[in-house]
Amino acid sequence: MKAMNYRTLVKKINEMEKGDEFWVNSINLSEKSILALRNFIQTGVIQPDEKEIQENIVEEYIEDFKTGKRIFPQMLYIKL
Repeated sequence: MKAMNYRTLVKKINEMEKGDEFWVNSINLSEKSILALRNFIQTGVIQPDEKEIQENIVEEYIEDFKTGKRIFPQMLYIKL
């Protein structure tokens, strides 16, 4: 996804079909958008791509990224 505001981010994620993948550069997101992204992860609407998690995150922090406690600066996500 390109840089976008909170409403656009939420609308795009809600409109996606199960299994759709999308890439997010969270560096360009507002704090409110990051909180929305985190909420989508925590509520099971989306999840970070498992392959990218394994390749880019050290073992001790993997669970933090899977649960939305931490947000990776650039990550591929999947709509559940």
